[in-house]
Amino acid sequence: MVEEINEKSGGEEEVELYTEEIPKQFFDEIVKQENVLPYKNLISPTIKGGKIYGGSGDKCFRFEGDKGIWLGNADFDSAPFKVDMDGNVTLSGYIQVGGAAADVNAGATTIDGGKITTNSIAADKIISIGASKLDSTVISGGKIVTSLLTADNIQTGTLTGRTVRTSSGITRVELQANDNTLSVYQDGNRRVVIGSGVVSFLTPSEVGSGEIYGLGTNQLGFNVSGSGDYAMDGSAFYPLASGKDLGLSSYYRFNNLYLSGYINAEGLIQGGSLNITGGGTNYIQSNLVISGELQNCYNLKFNSSYGKIYHGTTEILDFSATKLACKKPFGFQVRSGPPGAASSFKGYMYFDTDQNDLVFSNGTNWHKVNATQI
Repeated sequence: MVEEINEKSGGEEEVELYTEEIPKQFFDEIVKQENVLPYKNLISPTIKGGKIYGGSGDKCFRFEGDKGIWLGNADFDSAPFKVDMDGNVTLSGYIQVGGAAADVNAGATTIDGGKITTNSIAADKIISIGASKLDSTVISGGKIVTSLLTADNIQTGTLTGRTVRTSSGITRVELQANDNTLSVYQDGNRRVVIGSGVVSFLTPSEVGSGEIYGLGTNQLGFNVSGSGDYAMDGSAFYPLASGKDLGLSSYYRFNNLYLSGYINAEGLIQGGSLNITGGGTNYIQSNLVISGELQNCYNLKFNSSYGKIYHGTTEILDFSATKLACKKPFGFQVRSGPPGAASSFKGYMYFDTDQNDLVFSNGTNWHKVNATQI
């Protein structure tokens, strides 16, 4: 074995080992005495070539020029800690930093299973980690300030931010901070918007169709764009302004209307055939105009050419534009003497039990029709 000791400027020594004159060594062979450097200490030397092997078995530290440095295992690939020649560090344990250093304030910092745990790291000490994984990002006062945070799962208590989307696509649900609304988008257009107590519906071109809102206690309001407002409570559905229609006069009509109560109308009831069954007191405050038939309603039947009144199934009166036919005996009111001045009872007729005659008023006087016994 040949060695040279060269004096360098500054008092440093350089020890050069000429590998071509040193027998080739393997980590697993027995180290021979003649191959051992007779120095207890090497102070600031420059070692060129060769390998470094300290310890034995897996309790070792090694260096090889084509691999790197590693420790904890005789094999580089299986070592729990290793640094390759490109500067890549691999470790399977954890890093613990203790004490009160300038960048770690009085606590331990651990990196374990992809998680960093620390009591405090000064924000100005975090500059960049990896390929833009944490770049131009500030962690300070319990918050992270960054332009983009990408994560598969975020678990939190209160999430305060700007816009939250279910996806970046054109069909999505979006929570917007600028107007505090929750919007449903379809093909890029807003179709449903939930705002301050109002649910709004829009057409595919984002034109307002209508709204549902809280109107009062136990009361909902409905607004149909261009038509006005309606209300519904526990007992009724009604427009908030008169003059609204149910159904259309020319098309899109309802078929049957089933009721267990009344039909109360201040205006006209018009239609084709109107069938009313059941009991109770039904009344119309103004006019009833029927172009079809009114059947089984207190035994009345009317159409465009005649009218009839029944008692059950027995016809009582039959009238048209030219006649009035009484199908059963006709009874008059029975009185004892006239009810008052004839001028107040013009056209009035009754049977006077005092005179045993039919009495009527022409508006000027009372007259009687003599009754002859049959």
